[in-house]
Amino acid sequence: MMAKGSKAWYEVYERYIFEIEQEEAEGLKIPERYRLGALCRPWEMNGNLFSKKAGRYSPSRLNITIGSVTLTVLEGLVAPLLAE
Repeated sequence: MMAKGSKAWYEVYERYIFEIEQEEAEGLKIPERYRLGALCRPWEMNGNLFSKKAGRYSPSRLNITIGSVTLTVLEGLVAPLLAE
């Protein structure tokens, strides 16, 4: 739950920063390569989950998935014990 809430607020802040940059592009004088948008991404991407380099996955989604899998496993282990 915390990971989902954190991701939601991160996306809200990201959207507002993007909107401010778009509305105030002239006044802020931020070069295009430093603005949020299509160009805003790590230089190198690595698809290997076990690599220490930047990857093409969301840490928040990974945490949400880990939490969901853990909850499912725990329910599977605890439910039979409660049924007895």
